[in-house]
Amino acid sequence: MGFQILDVRNSTAPVKVGSLRLRGEPYNVAVQGNHAHIASGPEGLVIVDISQPEKSKVASTFPVEDFGNAVAVSGSSAHISDGKAGVTKVNISNPAAPKLEAVFDTPGESQGVVHCVSLIIVPDSDSLIILKQRIEGPEAPSPEEERVLGRIAAMISALPQRQMSFKLPGRVLLLRASAAR
Repeated sequence: MGFQILDVRNSTAPVKVGSLRLRGEPYNVAVQGNHAHIASGPEGLVIVDISQPEKSKVASTFPVEDFGNAVAVSGSSAHISDGKAGVTKVNISNPAAPKLEAVFDTPGESQGVVHCVSLIIVPDSDSLIILKQRIEGPEAPSPEEERVLGRIAAMISALPQRQMSFKLPGRVLLLRASAAR
């Protein structure tokens, strides 16, 4: 399986500018700066240096316990959806040497992960998990955003329909819990 980098400046005629063969199958990718962070099944997290797309290379890999099916990156952290093992938080401040920060075991099988301001949203096989992370510096949410996000997290967990849409500056989000299997 492989990873491809496309130039989409002309969206009707994308051009392949780089590629890289991976041991695992890429399921999801999050790009930050000069690195692509790839959830690659049983291989876990693969961090690829894309500073020169035509010469992309693996900067490092980070193993997961089960199956890396999604990744979300924010600042120096990557959150990996790890199937039956839940969510793994990895420090990626040094892309060549990622380090484990935490593991959160979800009640069911983790099926994705999304960052939304200071929230990490994880749908699993029978619930919607909302984790709150501490963000400092210029990306930190305002006190009002913190209050609103806290209320949203509490409301979603209590809703019988287990879904909610809401608007943040510049975006509308729909949060929906996955159905139980």
